[in-house]
Amino acid sequence: MVQALPGGPARDEGPAAFATALGASPAGSHEGVHQWLDLGAHDPLADGAPAVPAGYRLQRWGTITPDAFAIAVSQLERSLGESAPETWGEGPEAIATSHVRRFERMRVGRGRRAYHVGAVHEETGRLAGFTSASKTTGNPEHLLQGMTVVAAAHRGHGLGLVLKLANLAHVREYEPRVRLIETANADSNRPMIALNEAMGFVPQERFVSWEAPVAPAV
Repeated sequence: MVQALPGGPARDEGPAAFATALGASPAGSHEGVHQWLDLGAHDPLADGAPAVPAGYRLQRWGTITPDAFAIAVSQLERSLGESAPETWGEGPEAIATSHVRRFERMRVGRGRRAYHVGAVHEETGRLAGFTSASKTTGNPEHLLQGMTVVAAAHRGHGLGLVLKLANLAHVREYEPRVRLIETANADSNRPMIALNEAMGFVPQERFVSWEAPVAPAV
């Protein structure tokens, strides 16, 4: 559930009171922050998009990841939570791509469409990172900024910012009414939170996981 930030907008305290009454308490982990960017107040593309670092080229795609990138996207997404990335790619290709394909089916089922930009390492032809944003048809002004991830070997070149701004330009070509962009990150992801702040995102609220003891089954 969400909690107000110091100096931020007020948030309903009812859910926390209800959880407390049921014996739950904040878990002390999985905390993060919601950030919002109002393009009417600040346009991070006002001065144009930054140059793509030497040795990389950008590649756009829509809701469905091209087959050529499906394994790489799955690997990059899994890299945020896996402790043994050396196991990537083992097993049949159908298993390696299952992560991204399952997510795409869920997104399409919910009526969302997505926009992506990836950075391709020109020397190897491999996907070095990508970013994703999605939205619904029914709320033309709202955009959800999703995952942005750059492979460890390609960090330090400013690709994260380049990808996000290039994808914002991508979105605007097809969704010119977008005005509000929402995103969320775990507290531990300070580099991405700082990158968002540099783009003009403003913290709005904290999200906190709660937990409660569960009686053993009889």
